[in-house]
Amino acid sequence: MSSATARADWTSLDECAEAANEISALVSTQKYDPTLAQVLRVLKQTDFNVAVGIAAHANQKLRDKLGNILTDIWSRNSSDADTATGQLTSHEDIQTYMREMLQEHIATNKTLLLKCDNDTLCTWILSFVTSWEQQYKGAHTNHDISESILSVMRETVQYVAPYMRDTEFDVARLEKMYAEKIRPKRTTLPLLSRDSAVVRFYFRHPGIARYMVLIAGKLLQKRECNRNGSYCSTRQRNDVARELERVVCDLKYKVQSADYSGNTTPALWVMYALDHKVRDSQAAVALPATQPSSRSVTPTMPRETGTGDEFETGQAA
Repeated sequence: MSSATARADWTSLDECAEAANEISALVSTQKYDPTLAQVLRVLKQTDFNVAVGIAAHANQKLRDKLGNILTDIWSRNSSDADTATGQLTSHEDIQTYMREMLQEHIATNKTLLLKCDNDTLCTWILSFVTSWEQQYKGAHTNHDISESILSVMRETVQYVAPYMRDTEFDVARLEKMYAEKIRPKRTTLPLLSRDSAVVRFYFRHPGIARYMVLIAGKLLQKRECNRNGSYCSTRQRNDVARELERVVCDLKYKVQSADYSGNTTPALWVMYALDHKVRDSQAAVALPATQPSSRSVTPTMPRETGTGDEFETGQAA
């Protein structure tokens, strides 16, 4: 195992760059590759940060009352049209089922629970809720940037395209690269389509990603100001326009002053175009279909304090 493969603490694409050549040289993804899995994890976190950053710069609401990221920002996506619909259970349904089961266990064991001290009772309730949360998280891994955020990302790429001509980030050059030179890699690696790869490249490249997030956020904020039924003062509209112009100027200066020629190798082109959803889907399909275990849904019931054995396992009485 190489030193790159042994790394399990990568948090940014800069750190993953050392493994780009190793990933590009893969001949098959049928066998689990730890380096590829680690890079896909970092890419997924990068995309999540991009989606949240764009929404935050647009002054949009980010989380619900439970602290979950809203589906308008980060949502469960499908890699093909055949499985894009058919979800029958929402997280609200799961919450309802969990509350009903918790109330059922409390009602059945009320006498026993009233004899427990507060620490034991709290530990039991929190363990019950945490178990449900962990099971739900494991069953829903195929998440990605929402369609609404992706649309403003595409708009942003087209917005800055005129300023990127004859640079390392020329859109026409990128489209040609992903259409021709990376096509053979599609049979061995989970890669995005040409247009999607170009968009993700702009928002994943460490040199310009933060500028792209700022521009996308301001374009989204501008879109919200122009939406039917919304009210924005003239001053607010002008402020958004000035902020957008300033960030675009910063991006132009960054691209013109920094020399990116030769910094992006073919292996890095491939890495920036990887699709983490494909690996998530494969992992979900690979999970064995087993009947639910009673232990996974039945909490460990607390015993009366002072007996020497504070917990017992098994079905609730």
